[in-house]
Amino acid sequence: MEHTIKKRLWLLAMVFVLALATFTGCGARKPGIRDYVGYYTLFFEDSYNIAMEIRKDGTVVYMNERSGSHRGTIEIEEDVAVIYLLKEYDSGREKNSSYAKYCPLTLKLVNSGKQGMLSSEHDNWITDSFDVVDKETFDYIINEDSTGLVLYDGKDWLTWEDRNPELAAEREAERLRQQEQQQAEQRDREMSWIREMSEEDLRMYVTELSYLIEDVERDECVAILEEGGFFGEVMDTIMLRYLDEIEKNGIDEDTYLYAGDLSGILKDIRNLE
Repeated sequence: MEHTIKKRLWLLAMVFVLALATFTGCGARKPGIRDYVGYYTLFFEDSYNIAMEIRKDGTVVYMNERSGSHRGTIEIEEDVAVIYLLKEYDSGREKNSSYAKYCPLTLKLVNSGKQGMLSSEHDNWITDSFDVVDKETFDYIINEDSTGLVLYDGKDWLTWEDRNPELAAEREAERLRQQEQQQAEQRDREMSWIREMSEEDLRMYVTELSYLIEDVERDECVAILEEGGFFGEVMDTIMLRYLDEIEKNGIDEDTYLYAGDLSGILKDIRNLE
């Protein structure tokens, strides 16, 4: 009987010790990197976005559409999560991070872990308030809403075009199509006003070109007309045909206008198709 009582008391003591240890352990567990692993997104009203990924190995990738992508590490220092950004992607290459001056950055989870506040003691850093999202939401955001973000896969930096080559090709083809359409519309507008130009207006244009001929070397003048950078592609092409004639006739010293005959140029612009 005495042995049974002692055994029961021993078991009760063990249960009490284990319960106390469990309770004490839960209350005193220090935060670890695993508590911060995940995906963070931040949107601004003026249409640029920020995202951050924290991995199990402690790698941090901080991506800003306006000021580039940076990578570094997260560490736990005195129960506080701090981030050091070390490298930065810039125009196809990696260099030392320009954000290193703001580090260490402090990451604090709030709102039951649904938000992350990233702050710095540096005066020029404005605290980022991230939403903590799942991977599916993160992937959608970086590929649909934030195409300017550059990701890091652990080895290489990946632009939106790298991640979505087929879609990028489709968008580039559409961009070129719209560009060609806009150029065609611009050409039509240009040809319309040229056809309707009066002889007086034409003389003013040729006069302006005559002054350009006097001010710059001939090669430079030809280059400007070939690029359509003076009056526009159509008008400059016509002027280029008559460049020798315009240069030869020059400016009338009494009227300060072009001194030559305009009949040939007028005929060309009336017959534009």
